[in-house]
Amino acid sequence: MNKKLDCLGLGIAPADLLMEIEKYPHPGAKIDSKHVTVQGGGPIPTAMVTLARLGMHPGLMAPVGDDVFGQFVIDELKKEGVDTSYIFKKKQPTAIASGWIEQRSGRRTIVLDLKIHLKPGDIKLSDLPAVRAVHLDGRYLPACLKIARWARRNNIPV
Repeated sequence: MNKKLDCLGLGIAPADLLMEIEKYPHPGAKIDSKHVTVQGGGPIPTAMVTLARLGMHPGLMAPVGDDVFGQFVIDELKKEGVDTSYIFKKKQPTAIASGWIEQRSGRRTIVLDLKIHLKPGDIKLSDLPAVRAVHLDGRYLPACLKIARWARRNNIPV
């Protein structure tokens, strides 16, 4: 453990395609979006970016595909100051989330394509950094439990 992170997050790291729409269409209708954003997403990556913007040193542990979307997610996190040393590049495709956000109400619908997984065996505890806290989303529950148990043994808040 040679690095020191303020927080290590473990969770899903999709590429998000978000479309702002005026109102939800009827089934079978075709509509135009008002605005489109492509960005990295997921609750844990978003939290790690927030910590970095607040001046902390967070890291993310997550699987991404060895594809253009995985590299996009990594590049976006690096730009924001998140340590990506603990991201696993895998053969499965990067998770993709497609979201519709209704302008007036803020209602949203998210469709997630998740074929990539992180297993406890992927994680070598001896490779983990020194951390002040761990943040988990539970999506890859067995891997999250492994990290949570490690953190508890080392008196690290989860």
